[in-house]
Amino acid sequence: MSLPRSSNPSSPWDQLSDADVEGIEQGPSAPLIETPDLGGIVPWSTRLTAALADLVVIAGATTSMVGAVILAGYPLGIRGLPWVVMVALIGWGASCGILLRIRRGTPGMLLAGFVFSSEVTGGRLVCTVATAGFSAFLLGLPLLPGGPKASLLSVASGSDITPTS
Repeated sequence: MSLPRSSNPSSPWDQLSDADVEGIEQGPSAPLIETPDLGGIVPWSTRLTAALADLVVIAGATTSMVGAVILAGYPLGIRGLPWVVMVALIGWGASCGILLRIRRGTPGMLLAGFVFSSEVTGGRLVCTVATAGFSAFLLGLPLLPGGPKASLLSVASGSDITPTS
């Protein structure tokens, strides 16, 4: 690639010259791998991924809480570990509730690429957070039965699940 030798600040320094572009061929316009159109249906593997992603987020929050306790200089024994886990779960639940109200999904759902089709109401927020946590701790097994309208998360929130657009 040749660099422009002009010291003029208005010269197009961020563009390729004609000599650099002439040997480049145009690539295929169609993607090599075509994904099937599911028509707005969230497959069970994606729902399982969301539950496992929620579990990873909970484990990350627990690990950061353990690190915070150790950095604060407090000894962390077996008796202190349940408190650390409980504070991490409260933090995950709070972030989950905020994301459900703002983005219509739990952290795991947003990482997996799907959300609820309508906003989760305040009365169903606690049930939805508890269902997401329950599903995460059981490695996603409660989310597998049913489709996007009949999965446990859909029943708890009162809304269908749809892929993010």
